[in-house]
Amino acid sequence: MVTPPLFTSPKSKEPQIPERLPITPETKVAALLDQYSELEAILIGIAPPFKKLRNPVLWRSVARVASLQQATAVGRLPVVTVVNEFRAVVGQEPIARGEEADAASYFSSQPDWFDSDRVVATINEQEVDPT
Repeated sequence: MVTPPLFTSPKSKEPQIPERLPITPETKVAALLDQYSELEAILIGIAPPFKKLRNPVLWRSVARVASLQQATAVGRLPVVTVVNEFRAVVGQEPIARGEEADAASYFSSQPDWFDSDRVVATINEQEVDPT
């Protein structure tokens, strides 16, 4: 783990440590792991789909734009539970269960305009990459 650099505030000559990234459901996966590298093993261990983040292509594309809310939805995990587990590891206070939406709310019903008869191809991810 890299220690954040000390800097001097313009109003004060005392060194200050910059605040660490607060972990919330909106936190991007890449930002989380850039700041808290110790959470990588936990993230990859909690759901099989997260092992794919070790792929450099997925890391550069998906991890940079996916929030913890989106990632936990893919892994079918409750976002508040995952966020609070990460927060506990890095010494942050837990968020209340009612403060944030659960991962299940990320998935919604299909919109009225969706017509399954117009789908021309589908991909079963498990057949393509069973990990």
